[in-house]
Amino acid sequence: MSKVIFSEKQTFRQVTWIWMIIIPISVGVCAVMLYGCYQQFVLNIPWGDRPASDTGLIVLTLATILILAATLWLMLAFEVSFEINDSEFRYRFYPYAKRWKVLTPDRITRYSVGPYNIWGGYGLGYHKSPRSKTVRMIVKPDFVLTLSLADGEKIVMSTTNKEETERAMRKLMLNSENP
Repeated sequence: MSKVIFSEKQTFRQVTWIWMIIIPISVGVCAVMLYGCYQQFVLNIPWGDRPASDTGLIVLTLATILILAATLWLMLAFEVSFEINDSEFRYRFYPYAKRWKVLTPDRITRYSVGPYNIWGGYGLGYHKSPRSKTVRMIVKPDFVLTLSLADGEKIVMSTTNKEETERAMRKLMLNSENP
């Protein structure tokens, strides 16, 4: 069993600005839909210029609430994790990848840790681009760790600790050269 040099886990729960946008929008949309139900069922005033049927309004309101609840649940569930030990680099993006994916140093041709650039095409979340052979896992974008692999693939993941990530990657790559 190899000793873990560095590990990091990030969730969207840590990114407060996302919640400052998502929660008010979700509450606002639910409030509008519930007010529409109240107006149409309790006050007996049709809601809107071309009101939906009672059944249609109930279905639309429930669908809206369920979609928003599922979105919030997914945002709470997303988690990017990686570990660097003496002999391998392990990573996963839950719930997309529940199992750890393992990279040995001989598969890694180059690595770099740099600042996150919103214009660099990183985005937030999990993105897989078959054309550029790049997998991006961005949750808390302070810095990004970019791994170039021997088969031409690239893995880009967010990290909050640039120095520790660089130190651990350097140690992993040096250990592979000096077994």
